[in-house]
Amino acid sequence: MVSFTAILALSAAALATPVVEGVTSSIPADWTWHVFDWEAGCLGSGCYYFFNVTIPSSDQIAGVTARCNGRENGWYKKGNWFEDCQIYIGPQNNGVSAKLGERTAEDGSLPTEIIVSFKKAADT
Repeated sequence: MVSFTAILALSAAALATPVVEGVTSSIPADWTWHVFDWEAGCLGSGCYYFFNVTIPSSDQIAGVTARCNGRENGWYKKGNWFEDCQIYIGPQNNGVSAKLGERTAEDGSLPTEIIVSFKKAADT
């Protein structure tokens, strides 16, 4: 499996360029993920996100479109874990997940990024 991750700024996340994590593999040229229909914010109970993401197909990868939603789920300001996204177009054996970035300051600041991960299923 190959895992790709993109970090989306909460303020303007229409496009995301992925990076490879964990496995030596190349990213297809001009492979840009598209985020649409998104909302993110914070309430008294913590921060949340909702969005769709399209990860396009390439010569080596069957792309998907997925719906992601989640909330802060780690200890206060101490990391969050990935929540699976629902794939509604493309191979169901590929994986997409997302999480909010950490709160980094003690001044009540909010998360500034959403991290999206795509895992290509092993070739059979």
